[in-house]
Order: sequence, then structure tokens, then C-alpha cells
Amino acid sequence: MMYYTKCFSLLTCRPIFYEHFYYRFKFPVNDGNATFGGSHIQYVDYNRALMSEYMTHDEPASTMVVGAGNMIETIINLKGEPVGRRNGENATTVGAHFSNTDANGTYAMLKYPAETDWFLQSLCSAHLEQKHQFGDGIGFEDDLFLTNEEWANYALDKEFVGLSAHALDLDTKTLYAVGVFTNGGFEKIVEMNSGHPDYIILGVSGYNGNFDIDDIIPDETLVPQNIIDARNAEYGNRTDGNPYVYPKDIVPFRLYVGIKGKLEDGSDASEDDFLARNGLKYGQLYGFAIDMRNETDVVGPTAGVWRDEFHKSATNGEMIPGKWIPQEWRWDGEGTLRNRTLEQQDWCDRVCIANSNGWIAHMYVTPKFVSSPQLST
Repeated sequence: MMYYTKCFSLLTCRPIFYEHFYYRFKFPVNDGNATFGGSHIQYVDYNRALMSEYMTHDEPASTMVVGAGNMIETIINLKGEPVGRRNGENATTVGAHFSNTDANGTYAMLKYPAETDWFLQSLCSAHLEQKHQFGDGIGFEDDLFLTNEEWANYALDKEFVGLSAHALDLDTKTLYAVGVFTNGGFEKIVEMNSGHPDYIILGVSGYNGNFDIDDIIPDETLVPQNIIDARNAEYGNRTDGNPYVYPKDIVPFRLYVGIKGKLEDGSDASEDDFLARNGLKYGQLYGFAIDMRNETDVVGPTAGVWRDEFHKSATNGEMIPGKWIPQEWRWDGEGTLRNRTLEQQDWCDRVCIANSNGWIAHMYVTPKFVSSPQLST
């Protein structure tokens, strides 16, 4: 059995009023070249014969346990480098854990960990995907455990990369940072049936920037406005002429379609490239788009209202016609939060991705969905 321990309590994950973050229970990775705290991924091995007699077993349940330990022995960052020791308060130019840093490897969290180099922040809802679980050659090429970092408290005066998903190779106990979904932080990412041996499909749900801080000043929430200012300075206003806004919860449910065996530029990868052979280096995010017009001669399926408002009066099983359209952004192996997640706010004048509450207002996200749903082919 595999499970993760979610670092989510005040004393282990959010001691804002303390001098340091107390990320306890550190574990070494990469032959001791770095230490991590925060969330863990662990395993327990049971005697299956004894487990089958659990309800009538006369001895303590501990007698069923034959092994336990950490599943993470190696960690690879977004650049494909083994994570190394943090270079104090200076940039870690090689081997940075980018969930904790800016794009140059400079530490960007609100506080420094007291006992470790880095930490995994709040690994959220995870899913163990089995090789070819949908049929001959269909699905991932390896057994892997897919998880993701969810939220974080970054220093308000620093840029940062953001939070990625992570794929754990169960055979080698290697955890790979995965950038193809953006780095906005996630709730759950689950494989779906692509129906084709060359492609994988994943359902992606998350928060798109749960990086604000609400426990420094009572009744006040602080947001990393410098990230938004940098986005507007580099790219200008959105397509509706207004500046980009803080992106937390302004995000639809998405599908990711990946092509197996390809590098970030679409060229062929070597067979020993774990992420590439599983379709996690080259692919595209899609959102479900519908006609949002509400005009005298044209009325879309929701009469121009967004998902939350539509659901207030919708009947069970009501169908909404639309199409899955690609997001303009695509992972190229590098980048920062400001050029990954905010283009979803660009306005549409007719066909729009079916977001919950528009593109400028926070909303109810879609955090959970059915595990391993089957797609009709």
C-alpha cells in the first residue's frame, strides 16, 4: 500500500509567527546530497494472506505488516537535474527545487526551513496509475504515483516559479517534477482512457495560484502582487484592455493530452527518459469551450452565464454542447508563474472556455473528480 503524509498543520507547515519553518522528519535524497521536509510519500507492505483474514484475525494488526518506509530516494527538478543542497540565501544555480525558488534558484519562500534544504509543500490528492491500465499499450508506460503540490506561502517581494505536479517512478523510487500542467498548484491529476497507444490523457484540477498569505495580519489577506505587476509589465494588458489580476481560483477544469516518446520541442526522446516515454514532456492543455452569446438572434446554451450561475437552475443530466480547445501556452522546459497561468484571463467575445465565474473573479474550483474515468472512443 502507498500513501502520502500531507504537511498541513500549523507546527509543521505554517508557523508564520515562528522564526523558522519547522519542517520536521526530514529525509535524505540523491545519495544524501540534499534533504527534504514537508510532505512524504511512503509505503506499507502487508502479508496478503493475513490481510484477507483481517475481520477474524486474533493477533494485533501489526503482525500483518512486513515492511514500511519512504518511497522517495531520488528527486529530479523541472530542469531534469538531481536536486542538491540549497546554497544558503544565494542562488542554487544547479539542482534547485523550483517549487521553493525563483527561476534562477534563489529561495523565495516566506521563511527558511530550520532543518532541511528544501520541502515538498502539501502534496494533495494523489493517484497510483498502473502501466497500460486501459488496454494493450494504452495508458502510461510505467507504474507511477502521480501527486502534486497544492498551496504555498511565498515572500511577497520575490518572484517564484510556483508549484508543479510530481510523478514517482515506483521501480526506481525517483520523484520527477512535471511542468506540463503549468505551475499553479493542483488538487488532483488523474489519468483517463485515451483509447490510443500513442497518447495519454489526464484530467487536471487545481487552484492556479493559492499563494496568498492570510495569517500575518488578522483579517487581511496579502497577495504576491509583484508577480502580477511583472506579468503586466512584460506582456501588457489582457485582450480586453484591462490588466491581469491575481489568478487564484480563476481556472477551469482542464484536460492534458500528451504524446509518448517526445521531448519538450516535439523531437524524439531516448527510451530511458521516464517523463518523455510517459507523455509528460510534450503535450497540450485543453479547456471546454461553449458559445457564451446572449443576443437577440443568437443565444448560447447557458444564455451567457458562467458555470456557477448556470448550475443554480440547471436540471440533473442537462447537456451543454461545446468543444475542447487548446490553451495557447505549452510547456517548453522552463518559465515562471507569470508566463504560465495568467493567459487564461484573456477575454473571449463569443466562444469561451466554460469557467466557473468568468475570467476576472475568484470562484469555486473543481477540486475532485471520478478517478480513472473512461472516455468513449
